[in-house]
Amino acid sequence: MEDNSVGTNLMVPCQRITTTIDKNLIITSSGNLIRVLELSNGRLVSCEISDGSDRSSDSHTGLIRSLLVIENRCGGTDPQLLVSTGEDKLLKIWKLPTLSLISSRELVKRPTSIAISPDGKSIVIADKSGDFYDLPIDCPSDTEFLADPDQEEVSDESLSKTLKPIAGHVSVITSIALIPPGRSDSLLVTADRDEHVRLSNYPNSWSIYGYLLGHSRFVSALLWVDCEGIDGGVLLSGGGDDEVYVWDHLALKCRRRIAVGDPLKDGLKVWPLKTNWFNSKRNNKRKAQNNGDESESQDKNQNSTIRNQRCCCINKIICTRPLDSKNKNRFFIITSVGSSTLAIIPMSAALGEESDQKVMFHDFMDPILDVIDVSSPSSSSAESGHSQIMVSLDTSVRSSNEPSLPLFRILSIDGSEVKELVDYPNLIKLNENASVTVKSIDEISKQEDLYPELLLFSKDQSIVRSNVKSFDDSKDEIRLGGRNGKKAEGRVIVQERVQKYLENMKSK
Repeated sequence: MEDNSVGTNLMVPCQRITTTIDKNLIITSSGNLIRVLELSNGRLVSCEISDGSDRSSDSHTGLIRSLLVIENRCGGTDPQLLVSTGEDKLLKIWKLPTLSLISSRELVKRPTSIAISPDGKSIVIADKSGDFYDLPIDCPSDTEFLADPDQEEVSDESLSKTLKPIAGHVSVITSIALIPPGRSDSLLVTADRDEHVRLSNYPNSWSIYGYLLGHSRFVSALLWVDCEGIDGGVLLSGGGDDEVYVWDHLALKCRRRIAVGDPLKDGLKVWPLKTNWFNSKRNNKRKAQNNGDESESQDKNQNSTIRNQRCCCINKIICTRPLDSKNKNRFFIITSVGSSTLAIIPMSAALGEESDQKVMFHDFMDPILDVIDVSSPSSSSAESGHSQIMVSLDTSVRSSNEPSLPLFRILSIDGSEVKELVDYPNLIKLNENASVTVKSIDEISKQEDLYPELLLFSKDQSIVRSNVKSFDDSKDEIRLGGRNGKKAEGRVIVQERVQKYLENMKSK
């Protein structure tokens, strides 16, 4: 039996980080464990480890996918709450900063994205089946989630509390964002694997406001920002395309597209390892028919080609907080799955206010797992007009003979100057207290777990198009994404409607 234990402890990558609303605390998740730390001094406030090794029974049993800090508007003495979801399909709500568990409930499918409603009293949950739910924070713990909006409610009084989907897509929902009331009602923005960005009225989300069309590949990141002087704010989206799209969402028009793809792809350290989802079946059949060296060599060459594809997958877009009343001191930060490089877009350039400002890039040499804004108006850096961001890096990709680097690093942005802050106060202590160590490589999350967005490439029609003889002949197999029944029929109908809409737009 193979022994994967090592002589020295290994650091578990910190796949998710977030901050409290006041920026005083940061919350980290390593594997299925959560930690709360003070940003100013690096002190560990609370964690889910009762002693040196035993894990709390309240912990997630699977890798944590999402962390969301919300303001408590449902009563109680705790001003802020933490919402977490994971691979175990559990949604947990915690008190901050103590990490006392308030509630835990199992969802129908694994959640892919969560957001807080404009009134702060509900959590909107999107799952991998394409449905999304509106869950009140104070909802009873025995509430049953219905997978079908047409499903009849149960007659048993003990299970009579049910929650139906408020709407859905026919494809996997990859990201959601909520736009508070302004010129129109609240809007729920949803993106999916089939290049669609949809705006629905909220909470009556079966009423569709419109579509934002233009992406040629899957969409995996959304961000809405309230901008000074822009009615309704601005919406950004990104995904498998090499560009970030800036939208006038109320007019359903694209303001501009900003190219970021090439530098992000140059920084790739992790690639999709799986073969194309339908070609892998064909390859397995060929192997069964011909076990010769020539067949195996062809398969290895094909896998190598897929691994080395330059793939862009924008998975997170954040905006630095305003340090004054002008947009020019705010920046959009863009990350791509598996890339060590991030893009920095001045807000004024994204909005077309200053054309001379350019997109900046910074390479950390290790894959970026997450990024947060840690700028604070009360800090000395803010007084001088500097924005600061913190990145969480996957140092597990380094070989054993390479020097060990910290999990967290800080970047300072001032106009056109970008520099790393190696002397950031208490950064060493912050890294030490946030670290979770293990003794076996088997205890570190696998690549497909740390980078789940890479699976989007295995079913992306743009990626596999060059690997089939005739794209038209394989259209149904590619676009149905392995679904059957009503989901498959619905996807075909939606694609036909979108195609007709695009043709009508071109003819006008």
